[in-house]
Amino acid sequence: MSPQMPSQEMPSQERQTECHCQRVETGLLDTDGCERLDPRLGNLALRVQCEMRTSPVARVFIRASRLPFHTGPEGLSPAIPGLEPGFVTDAEGRILAAGMRPEAPPGPGPYLFTARIWIDPRRPPPPGGPIALPALLRQEGILWVGAAPRLRPQLDWSMPEIGATPRPAGAATAAAAPPRGGRGVVIGVADYGCDIAHANFRHADGRTRLLALWDQNPAGAPAGGLPQGREHAAAAIDAALDHAASGGGCPYDRLGYDPHANYYTEAATVAPGQGAHGTHVLDVAAGNGRGTGLPGLAPEAELVFVQLPRFDWDNAADLAQGAWVYEAAAYIFHKAGDRPAVVNLSLTTNTGPHDGSNLVEQALEALLRRPGRAIVVCAGNARTSGIHAGGTVPPGEARPLRWLLPPGDHLANRLLLCHAADAPLSVSLLDPAGREIPLPPPGQGRHGAFALRRGDGALLGTVGLGQDDGGAAGGRPPLRQIRITLPPSGAPETQGWTLLLRAGERPEERPEERPVRFDAWIERDDPSQSRFDPADADRAMTLGSLACGESAIVVGAYNALAQRRRPAAQFSAEGPTRDGRQKPDLIAPGVGIYAARSKGRCTPGWGGGLSPEAGMVLSGTSQAAPHVAGAVALMLERAREAGGPLPDAARLRDTLRRTGRRDSLTPVEAWDAHAGCGRLDLRAALAALGEAS
Repeated sequence: MSPQMPSQEMPSQERQTECHCQRVETGLLDTDGCERLDPRLGNLALRVQCEMRTSPVARVFIRASRLPFHTGPEGLSPAIPGLEPGFVTDAEGRILAAGMRPEAPPGPGPYLFTARIWIDPRRPPPPGGPIALPALLRQEGILWVGAAPRLRPQLDWSMPEIGATPRPAGAATAAAAPPRGGRGVVIGVADYGCDIAHANFRHADGRTRLLALWDQNPAGAPAGGLPQGREHAAAAIDAALDHAASGGGCPYDRLGYDPHANYYTEAATVAPGQGAHGTHVLDVAAGNGRGTGLPGLAPEAELVFVQLPRFDWDNAADLAQGAWVYEAAAYIFHKAGDRPAVVNLSLTTNTGPHDGSNLVEQALEALLRRPGRAIVVCAGNARTSGIHAGGTVPPGEARPLRWLLPPGDHLANRLLLCHAADAPLSVSLLDPAGREIPLPPPGQGRHGAFALRRGDGALLGTVGLGQDDGGAAGGRPPLRQIRITLPPSGAPETQGWTLLLRAGERPEERPEERPVRFDAWIERDDPSQSRFDPADADRAMTLGSLACGESAIVVGAYNALAQRRRPAAQFSAEGPTRDGRQKPDLIAPGVGIYAARSKGRCTPGWGGGLSPEAGMVLSGTSQAAPHVAGAVALMLERAREAGGPLPDAARLRDTLRRTGRRDSLTPVEAWDAHAGCGRLDLRAALAALGEAS
């Protein structure tokens, strides 16, 4: 070949059909301290640089050895310019926030918190803006900066099924019923849409049962140490309800909060008649039945609701939702004070290492270091969605994984591939036309951000390579992660991409390489969900990414109306976790659950009482989880009345696992990847807790 050949022009058609993987220097993965940086942030910066993401700001998790606050006469204040932490959790599970005046000195580190940072590598942040990521990494005491996953949401016969005692709406507790309904316990829900006017969340005199509602959406300067949004205290909610009762107009307008706005669907508001997800979930756990005639598990518990930010469809790969879930849980425990509390999270996401090292899971774990606290998480509904593939790649063979983008695909598609860092795996992509694009081999650095391009420069997608050396959770084997993002295809027919996996760094040169275990997950992007080919999909390890934490109580769903058998529902996600731990913990009723339906500004005729359709029927692990959250509230009430030490999250979890119903209806011997430790049995759990006390 002559020396001039490489510089000669290719024919136009060849330039368009040739594809390659091009490294992009964002600067973030090469800065000092990059070993303390989650590789996903480099990929996020690449999407900003390639204009696949519009916002140059991201909310991230930070783990630090130093408290990010100064202590002064006005309370706690931010210690690093441009860094405004939200709620901060210390090593003892204590919760701190800006403006707070702690009665005792803050506990020891490490400290976990979230903050906004600037990730655009092309330009510096504006004056007064958030701190740039390289500047943050230069600060003393910063141990880890990580991304959070985005998250999305997921009774009359179900109460007797689990051993709860049904009561007439609003009736006093029967003398024979051991629990009084969760009195003295706080139930908090982080979700979308709480109907403050629904009778199930009001006392007999019309006052609200909510201690507070934090709407994380409104812009402007927040107050009370909140990182964003607006807090509506019980007094403000009561004033809005009183204003409406006296003929003053809509209580939602008065409060400035609409349970049907800022939702998680592409529509601006909830469709008429649909009802808000959060209202239904809260009612299952703690409604008093005054509107529907059917009380939930803990009708006398005190309530806190956190309205999560509206899902950002313009930045569908945004990572902030997971950060706001941690902020919500910290807020709920903070409002509970010394009272026992349980937080329900009927939210899921698919990608993540599924081993408990997810930054949200780590932060939630830190909150559970104090007794009297619990967090209940739904297992997810992805068992039959084709979102997981796993297996072993033999030496000398190519293992294909076919990734199918649906017809009319209109949302970005994301995939995570994981394997042990000490077991090299070479990966190539085949586009729908069969053109192979080799990704950089494992030996070319631990981190990197790459653009997938055609020969004419058109962007096909992005790839982020990274190695987690245990910085997020500590003490875990290094894990290599490959994150692939493809833009919406927009094609009227299914588009098939293929991953080709080969064991070894250079398998064609070293066929003696050992087999390599891999796992891959496709992120949620419903209603435009991509999936693996059915021949490659695996129903195991389909748990949501929040459902792999150690101390959280993870709940699958089953059909309590089934007569002959009551196994876990077909859609209910399977375990175990990627590192082999037993999740889900148990299953609870989650098929055909009737509970409160919300009304909002978009519903005409809200005045004059609730309509006959005061409830609605939904199915999913989102409905199963609040059954368990309500049960945990009753367990905490029993322990509180006994006068001894409050149980911690692990004891509550283990009690529920130990007392799960395993019988001919649910034939589980010990633990099952689909049904956990069996069906929720409230009476047995209360009895076991009393015996242990």
